[in-house]
Amino acid sequence: MIKRLKNIPPSIWLLFALVIFFISYNEIRKGGKKDAFHVVKSDAQFYHEYIAVYIFGQEPYFSREKKPINKYTMGMAVSYLPAIATGYVICELTEQDHNHGKSYVYQHLLFYLGLLYTIVGLVFLRLILKKWFGEIAITIVLGLIFFGTNLYYYIIFEPIMAHPVSFALLTGFAYYSLQLIEKRTYRYALGVGITLGLLTLIRPTNIIVGIFPLVYFLLQYRGQGNIMTMLKKDFPKLLLILTISFLLFFPQMFYWHHYTGKWFTYSYGKEGFFWNKPAILQVLFSFRKGWLIYTPLMFFIIPGAVICFKKNKPLFWAITIYFLLNLYIISSWWCWWYGGSFGMRTLIDCYGLMAIFICFFIDYILKKKKVVVGIFLLIFIFLVYLNLYQTRQARICRIHFDSMTFMAYKKVFLTDRLTLTKEEWEAMLDSPDYDAAIQGKRFW
Repeated sequence: MIKRLKNIPPSIWLLFALVIFFISYNEIRKGGKKDAFHVVKSDAQFYHEYIAVYIFGQEPYFSREKKPINKYTMGMAVSYLPAIATGYVICELTEQDHNHGKSYVYQHLLFYLGLLYTIVGLVFLRLILKKWFGEIAITIVLGLIFFGTNLYYYIIFEPIMAHPVSFALLTGFAYYSLQLIEKRTYRYALGVGITLGLLTLIRPTNIIVGIFPLVYFLLQYRGQGNIMTMLKKDFPKLLLILTISFLLFFPQMFYWHHYTGKWFTYSYGKEGFFWNKPAILQVLFSFRKGWLIYTPLMFFIIPGAVICFKKNKPLFWAITIYFLLNLYIISSWWCWWYGGSFGMRTLIDCYGLMAIFICFFIDYILKKKKVVVGIFLLIFIFLVYLNLYQTRQARICRIHFDSMTFMAYKKVFLTDRLTLTKEEWEAMLDSPDYDAAIQGKRFW
């Protein structure tokens, strides 16, 4: 038994430790208060509305507000179903009030469902990284993605937002895609179809992730035979992927058709994209919400991408083309800072792919002298500490949810002590003009 335990890879021990840490930390932090697990809020209350209306009979919010339909698609509601089904059984057996699927039992289960999805995403990530890297590099990367990015904020404080689920699904899609390209089996085609369908059901723009396996396949097999012949041979698998993805998305189409008479409906009204004015620099570097400002760990994707380019060009181009297209779409949205949040939350979904570049860099560093390894380990430890510290600051609004500036960030960097009056602090902030933004104005 002891010998078997010794053979368990360190990355598996890390995943197990993360589960124990997360559960213990949250039970202690929340102190058994029932309202502390209130997670059906913000965007999640609209995701959950599909559950409340079509399972528990609640009057639709959009009907009360005289809006035609729920503007959010139903993908997240589908992801909630394991917790909802479990909560339903518990409430029936214990004769507790369901409260339209929002009672303490349901909210508690939904809270930990977010953790489960994240762990699943990390398991998929480990399986991907095993193709090219050793256990030490993998363990470091898993720890960094969990503790060193704003994914941690959403696991701890807003676990039923779309980002933990999308992170798991997109990482799973990448794993199944790579396996399908290599092994050509129906098992992996099924995995690709399910993950792609659910990703699209959560956010229709997620369909662009299909470009990742397409580019990888074309470059991987370039010069190794007739690609069209290969595609023709595997056409049944491609058909299976498309069929499953369509069937998973069809309930949304049926919903749209039921309320609007159209199979496809744009439900966001005046909110839209400004394709000719993408706020790419703001998304990356703005102190309001810049990705590389609030998740500086991601700077390491740059040297990692260089190393990947030298060692595995198909993988480099597959990740890079998808990321740049995703960044362009995210940056083109009218509200490029995406409301109240910590960091650039919309990029969390692709952290599984970004982790590959980071792992290339870490694997490279681990082969250097011990002093070099030590220096970078200290840097990574600092970045984890910074993320955990700023996660807490974001929670108490020391890092403002949508109005941060360079001066405000500098004032609260690694400190909670403010010698300013409320008026002086608010003068440092810059509240975004939502009305101007929806008309296409871009600002930092």
